[in-house]
Amino acid sequence: MVRTSLTGEQEKALALWLNGFWGILTVSAFMEITEEAFTMLNTAQWRVLPVLNVRELDEDAVKRLANAFDKYASVDFGRLAEQSGRGHRGGDYREVEHFTKAKPTRQ
Repeated sequence: MVRTSLTGEQEKALALWLNGFWGILTVSAFMEITEEAFTMLNTAQWRVLPVLNVRELDEDAVKRLANAFDKYASVDFGRLAEQSGRGHRGGDYREVEHFTKAKPTRQ
């Protein structure tokens, strides 16, 4: 566990972003392919990885993201590679859709 100065709702908002499409895409862009099917991110790559600065979001935005985290935390979406072939994505994502345009920051 990592200690942060974030509130519980801010931690949920950040976890939602990191595990969402843009977070996974960002991590994928910084990955190095090593041998065969393996990849890695070294410590330096994690430090420069741009992430959503949840401290700069207004309280309402953080609350909506935290609520979306709570709503989808126990949903099993299956493997990422299998998700594009299904018609149903496990729920309605419109409540967090506009956060994809939020400005990333390096912390």
